[in-house]
Amino acid sequence: MSLPNPTIDILNIKTDSKINSVSVVDLTGKKVNVRLDGDKVDVRSLPSGTYLINVETKDGISTEKFIKK
Repeated sequence: MSLPNPTIDILNIKTDSKINSVSVVDLTGKKVNVRLDGDKVDVRSLPSGTYLINVETKDGISTEKFIKK
């Protein structure tokens, strides 16, 4: 899985498997609401900062760090 870094509005998740769900947490561990649309995650509403995204596919869960500008 790979992500563009940093991002401003939409994260395009590059993965070989279908994405079942995503969750995003800030560095304090607080879950934040994002909207998944296919392989795109809308992060426009998030404050600037560093976040962790958990992406669940049939192969398991991958976690990546991303920066919201």
